[in-house]
Amino acid sequence: MLLRELYRTLDALVNEDGTDDYWGIDDFNRILVEEEIAIMIDVMDEEKKRPFTNRPMTDALLQARTYTADDLTNAYDFEFPVGYLRMDSVVFIDADSVRHKVDFISAEEYIRRLGDMLAPPLEENYICYVEEGDLNNQGRWLMFRPILGAAAGTWGIFFRGRRTEYNVGESAWEIVDPFLDYYIDTNGDMQFMDEDDDMGDIATGTYRDGTDMGDNEDDCETKELYIPIEFHNRLLERFIDRLSLKDRDQLAMGYSINKEQEDAAKNIVQ
Repeated sequence: MLLRELYRTLDALVNEDGTDDYWGIDDFNRILVEEEIAIMIDVMDEEKKRPFTNRPMTDALLQARTYTADDLTNAYDFEFPVGYLRMDSVVFIDADSVRHKVDFISAEEYIRRLGDMLAPPLEENYICYVEEGDLNNQGRWLMFRPILGAAAGTWGIFFRGRRTEYNVGESAWEIVDPFLDYYIDTNGDMQFMDEDDDMGDIATGTYRDGTDMGDNEDDCETKELYIPIEFHNRLLERFIDRLSLKDRDQLAMGYSINKEQEDAAKNIVQ
């Protein structure tokens, strides 16, 4: 379901229940982020009980990063990935492209192993642990051992996380939250824009920030839901509960119609 369809469905129910005094597009966008994150976390817990091939949320959220600057000159190794929700696994790929298993251990276990002759030797057993930063390096960091040098290989970090994009100009990953962008047309009506719509194609109207649409040439800022379509209905239900709305039958019917239309469109494309 597209965000504009979700908003219109909820807006109709809100007005029907007479609760529109505290509801608007800004409230929708704010709640949208909070509830999508909550669904991500809840469903990942549920999917642990399913076969690995039947985990739509887990598959959608799997992301990867790499780390190669492994040396003694840095106090910390790899800062927790932007958008991180839950770690999945870490592997070490050596200079010969051989993948090695990396064990997660606690920082306390790492300290114990340093002085325990019976513990697996760090030189032969790759490990990863979490360490808190300091005043100059705040946050949480993934620490990798043994220290091998940047030329020896690459650490691969696989984790579940929120939608992110790489900002080339800032040389950094940034979180991309769901957002429904809009403008006000010359009749005073709110018009929603789909993801990647070019605002330069809209000559008249007022953008949500008060500027003329004719002066905007960028893409709109709409970002659709990151969660798979299987969980859109759950998001609707969470909105209904949060806004104390009543008409669940109408909500379920609206979702079923939209789902059938989306499935039909997919079959035509295929």
